[in-house]
Amino acid sequence: MRVGLIGYGKMNRLIEKALPYPVTCITRDLVKDLSADLYIDFSHHSCVETNALLLSTHNKCHLIGTTGWESPHVPAAYRKKGAGLFCPNFSYEMNRFLSVVRLMVAKLGPPDEATEWHHHSKADRPSGTAKLIASFTGVSFTSVRTEETIFKHRLRWGEITLSHEACDRAEYVIGAIRACEWLYGKQGWYDDFFGCLHAACHPL
Repeated sequence: MRVGLIGYGKMNRLIEKALPYPVTCITRDLVKDLSADLYIDFSHHSCVETNALLLSTHNKCHLIGTTGWESPHVPAAYRKKGAGLFCPNFSYEMNRFLSVVRLMVAKLGPPDEATEWHHHSKADRPSGTAKLIASFTGVSFTSVRTEETIFKHRLRWGEITLSHEACDRAEYVIGAIRACEWLYGKQGWYDDFFGCLHAACHPL
């Protein structure tokens, strides 16, 4: 598997160091080099649709970790050709956290309060993970941006608090690389990576 990186910020630089596969091209915004089989996208939300339409046309795999974008054309393109996977958070621990949140909501209803913290360079407010949580809880998040490297989401039901916090990107890097390995060789559009993993491990 030959890999291309879209965006060259902190996340893709860490992924590049950890990848067991060759990186054949790197772009900060729009893809021009089509030498890779799979592209890992941690770029700017304004580039996602343009890159997706190009990569799907050339039957490429496209792993999208960029958040803050919305386009019905991206899933539609990959349903016709190529393979696309969008996941706002590749952390396995966050996936476990989301499972617990769903159980809490089933028992107690929507949280009374929700807050998310990220480093100041995080462009979108709320984060993609916060939007995902809001999609099944109905809660609105308060977004806090700080100087420190922090990835934290906290929910409160009265005196009960549930939170997930990470102080580095290691777990996200591991999850993104595993997602690449899962996506490579597939066709179609996927936006529930952890659900697909669970189904593969526990088939009906």
